[in-house]
Amino acid sequence: MAMQDILAILIVIAAAGFLARRAWQRLIRRRTGACDSCSNCNSSNTLSTQPLVTISEIMPPAKAQRREEVRM
Repeated sequence: MAMQDILAILIVIAAAGFLARRAWQRLIRRRTGACDSCSNCNSSNTLSTQPLVTISEIMPPAKAQRREEVRM
């Protein structure tokens, strides 16, 4: 086998493992009755989200004084 084939197989195995782990966690959450185990749960929508960045008005930079104005 070529190195590319081995790499492709490893990527597919890693992706399948990731998906299997997520499915297992979801199954466990459903059995325990944990919240957010399905997309129909509204509890995650009731939480207030805060923005990561606050956007404010852009202020122009202050003009630097010229040398002639400073000497006066």
